Amino acid sequence: MLGSFPMLSSTAFAVLISWTLFQFFYLSTCHMISFNSPSCTTICLFSTLAMIPGVTAGSGQTPFPNIKFHVFSDFITSNFSSQVSLATVLLVLFSMLENPELLNLHARMKHPEQQGEHKVHASSWLTKFAYAFQQRLGDNIQDLFSEQLFPHTPIQRDLAIKLDSLAELLRLTPYRNGRLKSKLGSISRKGIEPIHMICPITMTCTTSTCRPRHLEQITKTANIPVVTLLKGTSCFENAYVLTGKCQHCKTLYVADHESYLLPNSRQRQEVYLNNASYIKIGQQLWVDRVFSKAVINATYSFHASASAFTQFWNDSYALEHVHGVLYRPPQTPIGLLQTL
Repeated sequence: MLGSFPMLSSTAFAVLISWTLFQFFYLSTCHMISFNSPSCTTICLFSTLAMIPGVTAGSGQTPFPNIKFHVFSDFITSNFSSQVSLATVLLVLFSMLENPELLNLHARMKHPEQQGEHKVHASSWLTKFAYAFQQRLGDNIQDLFSEQLFPHTPIQRDLAIKLDSLAELLRLTPYRNGRLKSKLGSISRKGIEPIHMICPITMTCTTSTCRPRHLEQITKTANIPVVTLLKGTSCFENAYVLTGKCQHCKTLYVADHESYLLPNSRQRQEVYLNNASYIKIGQQLWVDRVFSKAVINATYSFHASASAFTQFWNDSYALEHVHGVLYRPPQTPIGLLQTL
């Protein structure tokens, strides 16, 4: 799921700090502000990437379990309560995916190799895992058992056996047919990445001279921008940007700005939103607002100059991925993103 992040310009980093300070002291007093040059905002916001550590999916990852849904559903129906909630089922599934090291340790105990070792289905590793579920779910732990089979004695061992069966069903084990195949690595989330639709944050037209009419989606399917979205510390490729329009006043609504017609003119004025959830910082690059806050916090906490921090970022985290080539070519000393 995670990609790498582009290299940064120290100049852009310094400009961003000034721009963000301006936001704190000015934009907090009003709902939105108009910029004469949208490209100025683009340059300022681009270097917010400096604060977020990039992570790239390693070659040691284990693929996401590739089983049919009805197989998983049959297991849940047969082993859990008929009243179990979706949230509880997903808690169990994602907890299994988040702990490959524990599953490796359990699998090794389940497959004895040395003298004195014995095969154990409810290993001490899984019983402690079951204890963690008991602490998390409280009285709802009974949802992980069929109504007629819920034990009244300590449940860690019984739940551990269920978790062992689920791990085998999901093939979250380093063994195949009793033989060690390969140690589990971190479980890839690529197959279950959410689809991100970057849309206007308002549901209705907000123009003062217009009524709160609904917004129509006007982007043609063939023209939908497909972009990279940096959200928090994660990088999502193939996000889609949609534009809304009020058919009465003709105002256009995008995730980070609005565009309205000037009175008695065909020219448009763009107004950038102070409360936007996402901000466009490149031709095919959008980010959330976590970046600006991170830059300011790091500047105050570490007292780092723009040049020093940018050098640290480029040396430590800049990698080669995300929509083709996003790296600093030898002839570009400040490391500007090539796609901008």
